[in-house]
Amino acid sequence: MKFTLLAAAAAALVGTATFGLSGSDDAAGFTGRYTYLAADSGGTPFTTTWTVTSCGSSCVHITTASGLTDTDAHLEGSEWVFSKYDEAGIRCDNRKVLPATIRFSVDPASLRGKLQPQGDPCGGASRESGFTLTKLA
Repeated sequence: MKFTLLAAAAAALVGTATFGLSGSDDAAGFTGRYTYLAADSGGTPFTTTWTVTSCGSSCVHITTASGLTDTDAHLEGSEWVFSKYDEAGIRCDNRKVLPATIRFSVDPASLRGKLQPQGDPCGGASRESGFTLTKLA
């Protein structure tokens, strides 16, 4: 069975954050605001704003305007990564909505990211979906 990340679940998880290019003090360049744009498997776009502050070297703290996300992302290799659990994170082929832990990763050079469910909640191969960030002035 295939499954789909719900745009609303992704939105709840990623209301606000900032990412930039890596440097000697990794977190210093990652504060600010970005527009987050994702599309679910049906092509429905979802847009929100990410705001992130530094929480130390190789750490940015992400909070959302809705207050639903309040977490740290850490630098893993060349990507910023965090995971969030959501009660309505996955919609399987049979349209059943299941809870899931979703892993978010962002390439700070391209400002492209991936959402990927952890494990195999629908009993089939996992599928990731993408999103993009655009820096706000």
